[in-house]
Amino acid sequence: MTEPQRPIEIGIIFSEKKIKHTTFQGLIRELSKLGHVTIIDFSRPIAPQGHFHIIYHKLTDWMNDLNEDSKRSLQLFEEYTREHSHVLIIEPVQHLRVVLDRLSTFQAFSSLNVSYTHATQTLSVRWPPSLTVGGGSPCSEAVITAANIRYPLLAKPAMACGLSSLAHQFLVAYSYADLERTHIPDGETPYLLQRLVPHRGTVLKVYVIGRHLRCSPRESLPLEIADPSGKTGAYSFNSQHMPKTGIALTPAPPMEFLEVVTVEMKRILGLELFGYDLIESSEEPGVFYLVDINYLPSYTDIPNAVELLFDQVRSKWEEWKSLYPN
Repeated sequence: MTEPQRPIEIGIIFSEKKIKHTTFQGLIRELSKLGHVTIIDFSRPIAPQGHFHIIYHKLTDWMNDLNEDSKRSLQLFEEYTREHSHVLIIEPVQHLRVVLDRLSTFQAFSSLNVSYTHATQTLSVRWPPSLTVGGGSPCSEAVITAANIRYPLLAKPAMACGLSSLAHQFLVAYSYADLERTHIPDGETPYLLQRLVPHRGTVLKVYVIGRHLRCSPRESLPLEIADPSGKTGAYSFNSQHMPKTGIALTPAPPMEFLEVVTVEMKRILGLELFGYDLIESSEEPGVFYLVDINYLPSYTDIPNAVELLFDQVRSKWEEWKSLYPN
């Protein structure tokens, strides 16, 4: 007589903000149809909280936190995964390092150059001219010029993920004096400086959920900032507080092009749950620049995001079972 199959145990590790988001509340409801769902208390050891088959997380919210409690929790999680290698972790923590800070992202993608020919036009994706400053890295007008960065430029904190709002506080600078006034060049906080590539006010929000791909064109910065002419004075903003809606001023490129780009993104990142932003240069039609990457975004722009996220978990679980049938 065969033993009854044990129900699937699914653990969730999200920040309080993430777990309250409509998309992920919906995902948890769907996952409860697949098995028993436990919201893991990340401040405590994991093993006593359940005999898990799957752990679904967004640990990047803790990985940039310098708090000793967060460090301890991450250490306990690493120990848990070593001792419970049969548990499916979505996604592998070791692959998150490249999206944790923008300096790592810069190193991984600085040589990006993907091309795709559509009809008579060749479309391509590149990384914008960039430079790391602050935190001990030298910065001067000459250093910026040598890095082939023209004004206006975008100053982004090195920290890309985490619970701090600093990660999303950006500055558009039109001169070196703008940077000096904010003490970015000589400050302790490292920043990534990027050329603000002139574009027609549209950002392509591309969302990846496993084998699923969606693109949502959206208004980016105000047009006079996105494609300025003789503008002066710094402009600061929080990227999380930008309008979520707006009229895109340029159409999205063919999905076939985005599929080619996404394959390369997956190869470099080793991830399947992420979003990335592209802008098309108004100086070089058909040339797009990769300007941001987000791990496990909210997928707010995708009406059936919950369905797609659940499908990705179910597909990963079916693959995993073939490797660990017991």
